[in-house]
Amino acid sequence: METFRLLVLLWLTLAGIFADAAAQIGVIEAKPEEKQDAHCQLYISDDVVFSFSFNVSGSPIINVINYTDRELIIDATGLSFRLADRREVQPTLLRIATGLPGDYLYRSYVTIRPRSAFAIEPNGLDEELKQMESLSIRMGFFNYKMEPVRQEIFDVMLDRLAQVNLFSKSIRRDFRELSIPFKGEKVRAGFPD
Repeated sequence: METFRLLVLLWLTLAGIFADAAAQIGVIEAKPEEKQDAHCQLYISDDVVFSFSFNVSGSPIINVINYTDRELIIDATGLSFRLADRREVQPTLLRIATGLPGDYLYRSYVTIRPRSAFAIEPNGLDEELKQMESLSIRMGFFNYKMEPVRQEIFDVMLDRLAQVNLFSKSIRRDFRELSIPFKGEKVRAGFPD
């Protein structure tokens, strides 16, 4: 009888541990939404990912991950930063690091190759972006509206996204396994200029 009671107690303990572990998968955010940081923004879908933040030197950086088999073109004027005073500003150029210290290329648009990742910097808006509220990126017929998140969430998502294979047969399955939720919104923008 004592052995039976011990086994039942052990089973209940293990069931509680596994239930707690299962309930915690993907749970990384518990604080209220007003704690979001406008300087950490994400758009995550199974075809493209955009992340926005400031790098260690204080420059704004947009990282793009293209999971599709087609090229994506990002135009500088397609980036729209909404500031705290409700103004919207767009850069005129994109700054691209060449890999050499202090050496950059300046382009009005950049092509993101299929199944690749790329980092770009909007040029000329550094000071104004300190008071930004939101960022949207227009590509073709769609606006990709990014979602502000807390710094901790941003770091966790970037770490998880780094584990996704660009050549995976099922990005959605990889996202489910790594507990990567979709973020942001894709809306039809009409005809491009």
